[in-house]
Amino acid sequence: MPHVELETETIYSEQEAARLAALASTGILDSEPEASYDAITRIAAEYFQAVSAGLGFGDEGRVWIKSSWGPHVRELPRKNSIFERVLAENGPVIDSGAWTQAQIEQQPLVPKLLNAVFFAAAPVRSHDGKILGVLTLFFSEPRGGLVPDELRMLENLADIVANQLELRRMRNAFASHSSRRPRTPPTVQAQHAAGRAITICAAPWTSASLCSTTSRKWN
Repeated sequence: MPHVELETETIYSEQEAARLAALASTGILDSEPEASYDAITRIAAEYFQAVSAGLGFGDEGRVWIKSSWGPHVRELPRKNSIFERVLAENGPVIDSGAWTQAQIEQQPLVPKLLNAVFFAAAPVRSHDGKILGVLTLFFSEPRGGLVPDELRMLENLADIVANQLELRRMRNAFASHSSRRPRTPPTVQAQHAAGRAITICAAPWTSASLCSTTSRKWN
């Protein structure tokens, strides 16, 4: 039994290392506010008539909030967070808010800070399926859940975030590759193509002494 537990811990550690590497490649953590992400949380909150919507990303020990609509929280401990629940489920988490007093004490910190009694969260994944963050809705009144169309809408919005992240990752990768590429002096052919000498004469019968040579740059 201890051997199985050790093997499970090793697998989780490797998966978490890969997940953190994928998150780092996006450069999203501690970045400045961006209108594209703020638009997504605003649309989510307005569409679902939620008291708040938040977009957070989980690193080793915290959930950093990139964008929120409604009451704003900058970052939270990762332990017992909604992000960890989504990570454990490997999919959406919907909590109806029908909690006992003991369960309330175990709830993630954000719902308690927002006085939320219901929340729904969808994972934001990397291009290869790793969960990097969560898009979460918070409600101040109890709900029975999300109907399939509502859940699909929440997941679609999370997918839009994922697409934004992939574009960011690709830009970072391209910029890194360009900065590492060695600069080589132009070849003779490149110099010739950039500016070639052209001899211009007034007419075919003009003598060679009346011809002029100029350099023209070809774009």
